Amino acid sequence: MKPNYILQLEIISNGVHYFITWYSAKKPPNIKDIKSCKHKTCGKLKCDTLNPQDIRKFHEAFYAKPDKTFQDNFLLKYMKVHTPKRRRRIVGNRAESKSYTKFYVRTYVKPYKLIRVCQQAFSKILNVGIHRLRNISKKFLLLGNIPEENRGGDRISRKNYAKKQNVMKFIESFKCIEGHYCRSATSERKYVSSDLNIRKMWKIYQNQQEDESLKVRHCYFRNIFNTNYNIGFKTPRVDVCSKCMELSEKT
Repeated sequence: MKPNYILQLEIISNGVHYFITWYSAKKPPNIKDIKSCKHKTCGKLKCDTLNPQDIRKFHEAFYAKPDKTFQDNFLLKYMKVHTPKRRRRIVGNRAESKSYTKFYVRTYVKPYKLIRVCQQAFSKILNVGIHRLRNISKKFLLLGNIPEENRGGDRISRKNYAKKQNVMKFIESFKCIEGHYCRSATSERKYVSSDLNIRKMWKIYQNQQEDESLKVRHCYFRNIFNTNYNIGFKTPRVDVCSKCMELSEKT
């Protein structure tokens, strides 16, 4: 889909520059380009009967919203997808056509009606590519659904689902206890041993993984720990002598 025109207006007020940006549809095609179509369909296509007003209003209706889903539904509204009733023998390597599409343009002068036009004229009036029209008709014929927006979105979480589940299972394997000052029904804060921290837990996790595909970076492990759990680390004991601490660290 080609980018639409974006217009900007600069306003100067009290020495401050303000820029107002708004959306504008693409420039409508020339009526001569539409009427120059030459067909061999015995008068079924009426491209030459369109007037400039119908072309302009039909073009503006398509670009009323700068939204791809809205525009795809608009295209499908004026397209009729059919399956061939008869099959012709194909000569050469040309693939057999599974469907054909009829294109229509709405008139805005009484009596309101739909005028059948060729694919080239329909594409020029709305300034859309032929491949886009074919993809919409093909998906509608196969699935029977209206077009949906599939661009963008989160495409990484699904790939890392196994890693995330494995990390969460590892974190939940640690025995947690409630804090002395947080023993209420509303508190969900849990604590693990003071000998641990996030980096130590991450290193333990890395050493336990025999499958290289399940190993993760420290920042990924930390993000799961902080966003999915309310776990803290107990404060070190103060009633322990230095010798006991030294021996515990060695073990």
